[in-house]
Amino acid sequence: PKPWQIASARPVDALKPLSPSERWTPGETAAQITTRARINPRTRRAEHNKLFAREEGDGRLHFRFEASTPAADAETLNQAAWLSAAARMVHRVGSGRRRGLGECEIQVQGDDTWTQDKLLDRFAMVVRKQVSAKDEETGPAPVSVTLPEAPQASPYRVGVLMRLDEPLLAARRAEAGNRFESVTMLPGTLLRGALAWRIAQRFVGHLQGEMYEAFLNLFFRDGVRFSFLYPVKPASGNLRRGYLHLPAPRDLRTCELYPGYAGAEGHGVWSKLGDDYPDPETCPQCGASPGKHQVRLESLNGFIELSSAKPVVNLSPTQSVEMHIHMEPKSGRVKSGALFEYVALEPGQYFVGEIACANEQVWQALLAMADLTEEGGASLRLGKAIRRGHGLVSLAWLPKKPPSLRSETPLSKRVTGVKGVIMTFLSDAIITDAWGRYVRGFEADWIARELGLAPGQVTIIAGSAFSQVRPITSFSGHLGLPRWEDRALVAGSTVALNFDDIDVAALQQKLAAAENAGLGWRREEGFGLVAFNHPLHQAPEHWVFDRIDLNALKLARSRGSTKVLADFRAQWEAHLDEVLTSKPFGHESFGAVARIIHAAPGRRGPTLAHDLKEVGLQEQVVPTPLPGRDNFPLAEKDEGRVGMTTLFSLLEALKEQVEESARQGGNRMQLWKEGLAMLAERIAAYASNAKKQKEVT
Repeated sequence: PKPWQIASARPVDALKPLSPSERWTPGETAAQITTRARINPRTRRAEHNKLFAREEGDGRLHFRFEASTPAADAETLNQAAWLSAAARMVHRVGSGRRRGLGECEIQVQGDDTWTQDKLLDRFAMVVRKQVSAKDEETGPAPVSVTLPEAPQASPYRVGVLMRLDEPLLAARRAEAGNRFESVTMLPGTLLRGALAWRIAQRFVGHLQGEMYEAFLNLFFRDGVRFSFLYPVKPASGNLRRGYLHLPAPRDLRTCELYPGYAGAEGHGVWSKLGDDYPDPETCPQCGASPGKHQVRLESLNGFIELSSAKPVVNLSPTQSVEMHIHMEPKSGRVKSGALFEYVALEPGQYFVGEIACANEQVWQALLAMADLTEEGGASLRLGKAIRRGHGLVSLAWLPKKPPSLRSETPLSKRVTGVKGVIMTFLSDAIITDAWGRYVRGFEADWIARELGLAPGQVTIIAGSAFSQVRPITSFSGHLGLPRWEDRALVAGSTVALNFDDIDVAALQQKLAAAENAGLGWRREEGFGLVAFNHPLHQAPEHWVFDRIDLNALKLARSRGSTKVLADFRAQWEAHLDEVLTSKPFGHESFGAVARIIHAAPGRRGPTLAHDLKEVGLQEQVVPTPLPGRDNFPLAEKDEGRVGMTTLFSLLEALKEQVEESARQGGNRMQLWKEGLAMLAERIAAYASNAKKQKEVT
């Protein structure tokens, strides 16, 4: 595997990922759409491959990208020197390089060790064989990991908050062979593999002896377990907190035409295990009145938002489709092996999960070996195409308040009897029978075995088992071969159980151990997470879930920019209400001025007053003014002078307001764009009214 990862190039000083309000559009950021065509004079049609449009930029564009690796030894420094020298040799990028486009210069920015001059000096020494990596090898400080002799009843749990900074592709099985679609609930395999790879690269050449034992204790001897990562959506109007999304239990049904809980734009959600389930299986509201059409109930899909007020159903993380195609110029067909499609998770989304360590010392050892801090703020790359601008995520730890997937209600209050206990898988579960065959549904024998009960102590209530199976496939990039394919019960599989010959206290102890450790295989990767009498099977008013604190990722700039923009709009609106009247702009010709202001990009805001002073001057068209012709609008009547004078004073006031908001964290270009648009709208309204009055007269 290649040690270096090249990130996508992003605009300098832009957020990562770009917020919707900072998306680039042609005409605003020194970029424009150019259409190219070449017409055949004989056929009077565009020649083959000579009709296209593309986005072009100019020299004002500045981008920043990162080349990163977790290793920090002397050989890595030599590789960085090679990369720096290669970057200095790049003079043009992109299309049209042989026609004068794409001229650029790449410079290295880093700390005292990784400055461009020092890297180029080291490159010269490496080429002249004046430096040897072996002479400088020291290696990180050794770390020891000691696991407890017996499994802990309550492991040390740390919440994990993840934000996608680049598209993430955790591909499920490629049914077509060239279409890779990401899963919507990220397995713990992703985070586990990324941290293991980070440690292996950091200790390259030193992962032996005590360090190798520590590595095995962490990742192969059940020292650390990584749960699935579930989507989190920020609450409406509050970007600091969000609601957790869990896979919908398969026993839940809702109206086919109006899905969702009652009071949340739906007709209701009913559990087939509940006493109030409609009989027949039709929506009670749709068929409540005589003559109304009977609408059947259908299973919920996707995720349920854990908001007791207005929970939303059938949710799924946002995905984007990317086509990767290489066309043969001569044949006009796709090159063999160069047609594939990515369906990736869009950046800017949040996911949450947990890391369960044997004890707190194991957690500290994991941080030390992976070179992470307890404050979080780490960056990792997960999934497919991580060396081509995909998979960059930011992480933050939540040690004080891990996310509660089973609600804040303890098990002792959720399970108060031995009859009618509902078992629900919150993640996919890989379970085999006594012969090693994958189970494809709920059976009393394997349930009793997994819960540590004797045969016959568990019985399944008739008609209460709801399950589905899917394949779990993966690929070994090191060997170039597919790994073993597992079969798993999907998340949301549910069954109702009766227990015999056991009291409530003993049963609660068994079930608590199952919730703590999980069921089945590959539990260290998050598979087999189970819950008993989960509140999702009840009405939302019985749910007790805390909102997830998204402030741990320190998105102060994005939140501040949003608040600053809202305050700026309110203040500028109040200023326009106080200053503007129809008198200074009561002439229909100011409609053209309003169009000029509205079309001006944000970067032209500071110089717009100078540009407007030259609008209409004959000197801009002919070198010598024509006799008897006046300029507009400065020399046309008094109303033109008054209007332009008022406009220039407003632009000065807007400049002061923009600078004040920019000091509070706002984006200058965006502030200018918003302020000019609001001003142009006011002027256009006055000019339009003046034109209508003139027509009436």
